Amino acid sequence: MFSFRSIGGRKFFLAIITILLVSIFLIIGKVDYPQWIRCVTWIFGSYMVGNGFAAIGNSRRGSK
Repeated sequence: MFSFRSIGGRKFFLAIITILLVSIFLIIGKVDYPQWIRCVTWIFGSYMVGNGFAAIGNSRRGSK
């Protein structure tokens, strides 16, 4: 049975898939390099913010 924990979780899986998709778009010419950089920056930033908020939520839940 497939488990997201084995690859780092759902957020990590989604980030990797979207980075792969935008990289494929770069290879086939649908986006240029500056657009690719912006997309990867937004994907990475969203992943990091999501993890940060999850950690804050878990710490608040544990402190009650």
